[in-house]
Parts: sequence; structure tokens; C-alpha cells
Amino acid sequence: MGYSNLDCGACVAMTNTPETRCVLCRYRYDALDRIAVVDPEVQEVVSRFYQKNRLTVEIQGATRRRVFHGDDRLLAEYETDGSITRTNLLSTDRQISVLDALSSEERQPLAYSPYGH
Repeated sequence: MGYSNLDCGACVAMTNTPETRCVLCRYRYDALDRIAVVDPEVQEVVSRFYQKNRLTVEIQGATRRRVFHGDDRLLAEYETDGSITRTNLLSTDRQISVLDALSSEERQPLAYSPYGH
């Protein structure tokens, strides 16, 4: 996959082979050079909103995700999709990588070994 920059402040992800060259996704950036809009060709557009350089809200069609921070840590994620709501409490390490997500239904470990497994 390759990337090309456009003059309009957008970036396009494309396949590398000339015979199948097509746009996979378009990215648009805000004035602070953060990804503000992700426009995948096969899904709905994703709009992202930031507060103090941290992603706080992401909207994709009817799905809304909100991330809560405290003392420079990720605390929780709240997602609504129509009438369905999900809340995950997040545990992180010192680098703010999410290690676990705990919901009312399950605990999902997200930690990886140094080799990515």
C-alpha cells in the first residue's frame, strides 16, 4: 500500500500495483496536523474530534465513540450505535498502551508480547 499527498491537505492510501491502482482510503487533516476525517471507500466516513491533542470523539455514521482521559491516562471508552451502548474501562501501562478492556459482559486482554503475539 502506498500513500500520496494531495494539495488540499489530504492523503490517499492506494494499492501499489498499477493494473489495480485504486483509492482505498482518504485522510483529511486539521490545522494542527491531526487526522480529522477518515474516508474509506467501502465504509462510512469517520470524523474525529480532539481536545488538548487527544482524541476524544469519533463518529462513523450512527456509531459514536467517546474516550475519557484523566491525569494523562486513558480511563474509559463509551460507544453508542443506535439504541445499543457499550462501556469499556481501560487499563494502560506507562506508555499509555491499552492492556485490558473491561465491559459488563467480558474482560478483553489486549497486551502483546515483545514479538507482537
